Amino acid sequence: MTEPTRPGGRRTGMRNFRVLGAAALLAFVAGCGSSGDSDASGSASSPEVSNAVCPHATGSPDFQLDLDGDGTPDDVAQVPASGGCPAVLEAHVGDDTLQAELDGDLPVTSFAAVRFTGRDGDVLLTTQAHPRGGSQTRLFGYDARTFAELLADGKPVFDFVATDAPTEHVSAACTADGFAVTEAVAHQPAGVVPAWDVYRTPYAVAGNDVTAGARTEVDDNVLESQLPSKYPDVVKGAMFENCRAGVN
Repeated sequence: MTEPTRPGGRRTGMRNFRVLGAAALLAFVAGCGSSGDSDASGSASSPEVSNAVCPHATGSPDFQLDLDGDGTPDDVAQVPASGGCPAVLEAHVGDDTLQAELDGDLPVTSFAAVRFTGRDGDVLLTTQAHPRGGSQTRLFGYDARTFAELLADGKPVFDFVATDAPTEHVSAACTADGFAVTEAVAHQPAGVVPAWDVYRTPYAVAGNDVTAGARTEVDDNVLESQLPSKYPDVVKGAMFENCRAGVN
């Protein structure tokens, strides 16, 4: 006996089969895609993530100062950039080994200790010199078991100063409530005879945070020939010479 045709039933059964088959295929593809994305993400990120431990300072320290104010010297050394690790200054304070990143690729060529009024520990003054002329001055301090650069509004206190074609002279000195930076800036518009405008900015220091006060003009249109006699420290680029600290 011939089975009666039931088109509706056959189409429904076939549709269900097709829907189920498509769903299974989509689930399989989605599963593969998810697994593939995870693998791809892992393999893509793995070259960027280094498991290497960044190097520490070896040998003798570059400088000693009393960072925490306990009366004993603390070692500081610079560690050059290596592989994916940036150049850093490494400080050994008590049982702590702390690193502060050195911005830029210039080596530190000089170290000094500065003692601000009301601060227990010394502040590290560094100079990074450019071989073709110019330098960058930075300040580093220890506070709350952290060794870091002193920043004003998230930026270094001092800009890079070029010496090959100077358009600015800068000096800094400690004050009763922090320190002050004095700048001689080339007068604009330039006249027949070079001249300079002189500005001063006070700074307050709290831990490793620095807050700038109002920048004021203290002299205007100072002739080039008069600047060394009126502002010798500025022309010389003197940095905190009135509050350098010795190792106790």
